[in-house]
Amino acid sequence: MAQDLVEVLDHAGWTARRQVHAVGLSLGGMIAQELGLLIPKRIASLNLIHTAAHIESTWLDYIRTYSQILKKKTVDETLWAAASAMFSHDWLLQADDAEVPDTSIHGVHPPNADDVACGHQEIPSTYLKFENNYSRYAAQELTKQNDPLFTDADKWAVLGHFLASSMHHLSDARLVRLAEEVGRDRILVLHASEDEMIPARYGAHLMSVMKPVRSVMRQGSGHVPKLERAQWFNELLATTFKATGNLYNDAARSGFMHTL
Repeated sequence: MAQDLVEVLDHAGWTARRQVHAVGLSLGGMIAQELGLLIPKRIASLNLIHTAAHIESTWLDYIRTYSQILKKKTVDETLWAAASAMFSHDWLLQADDAEVPDTSIHGVHPPNADDVACGHQEIPSTYLKFENNYSRYAAQELTKQNDPLFTDADKWAVLGHFLASSMHHLSDARLVRLAEEVGRDRILVLHASEDEMIPARYGAHLMSVMKPVRSVMRQGSGHVPKLERAQWFNELLATTFKATGNLYNDAARSGFMHTL
């Protein structure tokens, strides 16, 4: 998969020194590690988000996990189990915090609610909010799963994702080489203390072995910060991109180690 990325980058002409900001979450973070080893001098910043060098699992663990995936459940049970594994429970039950587009954006035409269609109120200028974050997640998943192309491939995709992440393995020696060749001042490792998909110890291991200039262990959030803490996450990446794009600036070289 990392080799596929290199071919795409080559095709796009992104071949210059320090031109690529790589951001990888979970399995994507494992691919990003391999990408960094393949083209270390082309990496402007390497951002390893809620990922691991290797997952310590036995074949019995694999069988148990996939049997749970295949086990027949109600739709509600399936959605809640997946959401609970990826997000903090507190966030799921909070009011929908998604930033929704409005008609000031070209091409945005919010769908009409039933009462709007019946003429009981004016057509809204923005998309409506859900009751809470879980309701939005559930609606997105149901929309995706009602697509026949997704349904046909889903079980195999889940199995492939599970096997790829389980079989990925970077030794401590290769992690050190990755850090040295990319540059520790170009690396961010982010994890969360309450991640139930990839526990915090895996992120702590990356921080300990690679010793990146930027290490963040966040408190009270789940596996997907790009959704659960979108504004904070985007600002963190923007800061990292700016710093690694100007590494000869003394202030940018100072780095940070945070527990949030």
